Amino acid sequence: MINLSQIDIRQILRFLMVGGLNTAFSYFVYSLALYVGLNFIWANLCAVVCGILVSFRTQGKIVFKKTGSYAFIRYIGFWFVIWILNISLIWVIKQYINDPYVAGALALGPIVIASYFIQKYWVFA
Repeated sequence: MINLSQIDIRQILRFLMVGGLNTAFSYFVYSLALYVGLNFIWANLCAVVCGILVSFRTQGKIVFKKTGSYAFIRYIGFWFVIWILNISLIWVIKQYINDPYVAGALALGPIVIASYFIQKYWVFA
């Protein structure tokens, strides 16, 4: 269970700033991949792979103050889970809004929240 008294507001703000930049970068890659004709699943995979390469260092060093090879292995596993959740969420949203750009953007909120807690309590713990 998460103890609300142990939540570090500065860490959350760093996560949102760094994550915002990483998310903007990943969404750009996702949109570009859609634009060149990839299906939303492959476009999202391209964005995740590019995002992993950029965000492990930025999240690890700036937000959680930890990096290392074991953390990187957990980070890759974490992103696999996030990718499955994300494409599932996009698929559900696309059932109501048949626009992969909008569906991808709407999926960001829940994914960001899940991402913070998984990174804090598992990847960089």
